[in-house]
Amino acid sequence: MRRAGLALLVLALVALSVVATIQAQPEQAKACGRVERALELYEKARERLLKAAEDRGLVDSVKKALERADALANEARSLLESGNCTEAWAKLRRALGILRSIARKLRVYVRAERRVASLLMRLARALGRLDRAVKKLEEAGYNVTEIKALLGEARSKLEEARRALSGHRPREALAKAREAGELLEKAASQLRDLLRRARKEKLAERLTRYVEAFAKRVERKLKEIAKESPETADKIRSEVEPLLDEMRKAASEGNLRRVLSLRRQVLAVFRKYLGTKG
Repeated sequence: MRRAGLALLVLALVALSVVATIQAQPEQAKACGRVERALELYEKARERLLKAAEDRGLVDSVKKALERADALANEARSLLESGNCTEAWAKLRRALGILRSIARKLRVYVRAERRVASLLMRLARALGRLDRAVKKLEEAGYNVTEIKALLGEARSKLEEARRALSGHRPREALAKAREAGELLEKAASQLRDLLRRARKEKLAERLTRYVEAFAKRVERKLKEIAKESPETADKIRSEVEPLLDEMRKAASEGNLRRVLSLRRQVLAVFRKYLGTKG
């Protein structure tokens, strides 16, 4: 139905362009035959514009404009019948101007519908991506209750926007789409925060495992050193253990850079007492 309406609108614009060529040649328009032809084209363009308006639920507002155009066209017919073709043409030109104005408004309306439809498609895709991300986090045990509530509201707004667009109310549809977009942005912001926390928690888990494994290697090394030089082992331990405690704290915070810096400091302590052998 929408495509058919668009086709009718295009045909109407084509018909009006043909009439415009007559309008651009006033010397030819004086001939009554030319005015008759223009009136025929007027009727065809009028019917097609009215059909396009009906398809979009705009028939009432368009009919009001057409009433003015029809009154002028009827005056043109009366003048034509009395042989006053010059005056008839003047009236018809005004009627045609009204039709062109209607056609332009309908064309803008169609473009607005297309833009809103495109926006709704983009928002629907964004909603789908957020839904999938939230589902994965929920399965991983994260609390996504608030995010899901926002997505539910956004879904309802999108449905309202679709109904408004189907009813040829693009302004209302756009308003609902914008509300949905704001809700999706809020949900996306909360999701980003949650993902950052999730990544940091995951990193903290990995760093904690790494630090504990590193601490075990340090302990084994200290035991080896203690066999040959208990005093040296004690000195190294006194400097290394505070560093290991700091490493554990940095790991729990997901601070990779701090963990690596402290690891270098631990190794530097071994080198200080053992030289390159540490």
